[in-house]
Amino acid sequence: MERDPKLPRICTFLKLWLHRKHRAKPCSLQLPAPSQLSSPGEGVVKEINITHHVKEGSEKADPSQFELLKVLGQGSFGKCVIV
Repeated sequence: MERDPKLPRICTFLKLWLHRKHRAKPCSLQLPAPSQLSSPGEGVVKEINITHHVKEGSEKADPSQFELLKVLGQGSFGKCVIV
C-alpha cells in the first residue's frame, strides 16, 4: 500500500484553517463605568423555601425534580434538555 503524498498537505491545511477559524475575535463590548453600576444593597432579596421540591435527605438532583420543556440534542453521553 502506497500513501497518497497529498494527504499530509491536506491535513496540515485543515489544521491551520481550523486554528484560524477558532481564533478569538476582539470584543467590542464596552463595560459601564463603576459609578453607573448599582450597588449590591439596592436589589430586593427574596428567600424561597425549596423543601417541597427536594426529597428529604437527597443530595443530588434528578430529572423528576424538573419540568422538562424540550430536548435540544442527544449524544453518546446523554441528552441536553431545556428545563
